[in-house]
Amino acid sequence: MLVDGLHQLLYFALVAIRQSARGESVDIDLIWKISDVFHNLPLQLRKVANGELEVEEVWNDILSRARQQGLEVWLGQMMKNAGIKTEM
Repeated sequence: MLVDGLHQLLYFALVAIRQSARGESVDIDLIWKISDVFHNLPLQLRKVANGELEVEEVWNDILSRARQQGLEVWLGQMMKNAGIKTEM
């Protein structure tokens, strides 16, 4: 379930980046922050699939990066939208 949740969050992140890049007011800061949180996720998921990395380590990295970027509330809402229940 945790891997599925990470895939769902990556989907939400890409949608948020697309939405933030369009329209009258492009939010470059938000785009950069979301990108920073999620840019390693595809390679990390490959390592999880190959048994080289534990999914919990990936979750901890995402949560840590979200805190560093001030995206705890945003990430919490995305997790709620995806039906993910884990501690932030």
